[in-house]
Amino acid sequence: MQCSSNNCRFGSCRSLLVALMLCLLFLWIASCSEDPEARFKRLDQEAKAYFARSEYDDALMIWERALAIRPNSPDIYQKIGAAHLRVGDYSMAGEAFRQVINLKPDAWGIRLELAKLQLISGDIGAAEASWERLRRGGSDNPEMWIFHGDLMILKDRLDEAELSYRQALAMAPSDDLALIKLAACYFTQGKLA
Repeated sequence: MQCSSNNCRFGSCRSLLVALMLCLLFLWIASCSEDPEARFKRLDQEAKAYFARSEYDDALMIWERALAIRPNSPDIYQKIGAAHLRVGDYSMAGEAFRQVINLKPDAWGIRLELAKLQLISGDIGAAEASWERLRRGGSDNPEMWIFHGDLMILKDRLDEAELSYRQALAMAPSDDLALIKLAACYFTQGKLA
């Protein structure tokens, strides 16, 4: 049946619009019915994919949505901190890492990352206090000693930096970073001929 009046054509457009709106409503309701845990995992995987492609802003946006589902996830805060580091937003990275420490006080790796951020930002006093907390916390690994060596370099205490880099190498003899830093320390002290 064909109708030539304008009212009839307008009516069919209205019907099409109503059908489209109902479809959109149905899709929205279906997405809302997703299990929160499944949605959290899906969002995390999606954000990881963006992060892997160096699309950090998109990853951050999706991890923020994941936090709405699980606001006390130290894992997501750690990933947010890492993404902020990649875009050079050290302040936001520090906030995310502090949140991880609030939620998981024994996260020595994050404490070390926060101490490195303090060192990068030039807050030597805070970095030194972080080093003392890390040392008292019982964590002892090459990465910590490399950090301490870097701290000592910035304080112009080259003998102590040398000892720290040696300690890192004693723990991990194949650690290229510690070896390079020790060589640079030797060079600066004039110990390389």
